[in-house]
Amino acid sequence: TTITVAKVSNYDFDATITPNTVYLGDNATVTLSLPDGATGNVTVKVGDNKAKIFNSDDIISIDGFVAGNNVVNITFTSDIYDAKSVEKTIKEK
Repeated sequence: TTITVAKVSNYDFDATITPNTVYLGDNATVTLSLPDGATGNVTVKVGDNKAKIFNSDDIISIDGFVAGNNVVNITFTSDIYDAKSVEKTIKEK
């Protein structure tokens, strides 16, 4: 007998970055929207900068913004949930 256990694929994942307009040298905070009790890792990449990895329950503070628009890619991975990603744009003043 073979039993296959799949990861949860039907769940909501989103992220909010505040503030959404920054000055060079500023930090921004990423707030995640995940199911209650979800655990895993969050990878955040700002533009061409090296990606940073956080635990899903960490306070996520990011930097590395350049002049103009900055594309921030946020990916959630877990042992229980399928991986999901969102892209956000942050403007530098």
